[in-house]
Amino acid sequence: MKRLFTGGPIYTMNAPGEIVEAVVVSGDRILATGPFASLKATYAVKNDEMIDLEGHTMYPGFVDSHLHMIGYGESLLRLDLSAETSSRDVIQVLIREMEGLQSEWLIADGLNENNWKDRQMMSIETLDAISPYHPIVLHRICKHAMLVNAETLRRAGIDAETPDPPGGVIGRFGDGRLNGWLYDGAQEVVKQLMPQADQMYLDRALRASVSKLLSFGLTGGHTEDLAYYQGMYPTLSSFKRVIDGERLSFRTQLLINHLCMDERDRFDGFADARELLEWGAIKLFADGSFGGRTAWLSHPYDDDKMTSGVKIHTNDALEQIICRARAIDKTVAIHAIGDAALAIVLDLLEKHPPNVGDQDRIIHASYASKRLIEKMAQLPIALDIQPQFVVSDFPWILDRLGERANLLYPWKTYEKHGLRLAGGSDAPIETPDPRLGIYAAIARKKRSAVHNGYFPAEKLSMFEAISLYTTGSAWISGHANSRGRIAEGFVADFSIFEQDFFALEETPEAILDNAVSQTIVSGKTQYKQTSPNRN
Repeated sequence: MKRLFTGGPIYTMNAPGEIVEAVVVSGDRILATGPFASLKATYAVKNDEMIDLEGHTMYPGFVDSHLHMIGYGESLLRLDLSAETSSRDVIQVLIREMEGLQSEWLIADGLNENNWKDRQMMSIETLDAISPYHPIVLHRICKHAMLVNAETLRRAGIDAETPDPPGGVIGRFGDGRLNGWLYDGAQEVVKQLMPQADQMYLDRALRASVSKLLSFGLTGGHTEDLAYYQGMYPTLSSFKRVIDGERLSFRTQLLINHLCMDERDRFDGFADARELLEWGAIKLFADGSFGGRTAWLSHPYDDDKMTSGVKIHTNDALEQIICRARAIDKTVAIHAIGDAALAIVLDLLEKHPPNVGDQDRIIHASYASKRLIEKMAQLPIALDIQPQFVVSDFPWILDRLGERANLLYPWKTYEKHGLRLAGGSDAPIETPDPRLGIYAAIARKKRSAVHNGYFPAEKLSMFEAISLYTTGSAWISGHANSRGRIAEGFVADFSIFEQDFFALEETPEAILDNAVSQTIVSGKTQYKQTSPNRN
């Protein structure tokens, strides 16, 4: 089916300020762009084939370059604590949940003490007072830590004599007693005990996720879910059922957790006949997060001199995973937040480069010295950044890093060094709304803040911010010549908003209120606003 879009600004993202009057689409591809009258005549467009944008603004389809789609769907289905503003509020929510509990386990997401007015850390004693009989598991917002009660620890076989596992830490009070916190690899034994998701639950979570992502104007995402739900194939089958190209279309790249590498011989090309699901890079972790003090730093944390973070793998183990990926001609996507993690990752990627023409990705790259940035610029890598982290992490992260905080989230410096950047949310860690990411990239502050942003020299321009979700995400996924721009032969994926983002650059708070008008994937409307925004 042929369609011609016109009637509003259409940004190609080929270059700053480049706008075309009209776009002609046939099936899932763009036929041509240019003047309305010329395209209408050349392609014999009938009146019923014309789509009036009604003054709204069209962009290439926005793609979230790093998220966990099923994990985000789970956060929409189960208890979420991320909006609570004090430990007291969290406790009250948990008590109410326990009173109506219809299963054996109480499981919640989004625990975030940095958003609390009292900043009062909870411990095992708090949860034991809520219930000493039911296992309770509270996932910290970063997913690199969980708080559990004594019953959970008992079932997991963890006591005061249990040593820290490789790549993990068992939290303890100063006197050696367990405090209920489990960090990174120490969480795994509890995860194995928790109720396992069945196929119906996975489908429900994924469907809720995709529907919400489309409503945010996203046409695709690079997701990492395959190792967490009873193996790769049950999870893959959910993706195939939900993103079937009929009821729902969403252009999805599946990052492959290194734990899944033994489950098939090759991970090449597309995983479905409609070419909506494709295999991505091999995903692995080098460290944890700043929130749980598990991001691996070259020097101890300013607010806890006893730790420099958690090294998830030994250097040898990390190297072996990279070599296994290379043996099957795969690139890698490595989570590295701290500078010590980034340093060893860069050394290994330099030692074991990808195939000529390919590039690896470093996920987060949150904290980097000048030396590390210069080294990154010499390697075939792209950076998968999360702009919203700066809004969530400041100001509390100043206590974590002190004077070193000026090295955090140096996006403009990355750009100046010629590094390719893509933008993601790491959902469910952050809400996967690209408007939040664009705002964070150009403002670097909370909406209510009156200052000029944290380290404002690192702000991106509007073109650079939107590029994170268009040309940047296309480049990092290996599709720079077919996605991320509005151009002849490219996929017909479009994100349409009521207002022009470029007109809002001087009033960035207005970005957050720019309503999604339509989301189009492969030439088909997947989301349409039901009523105009009245803000």
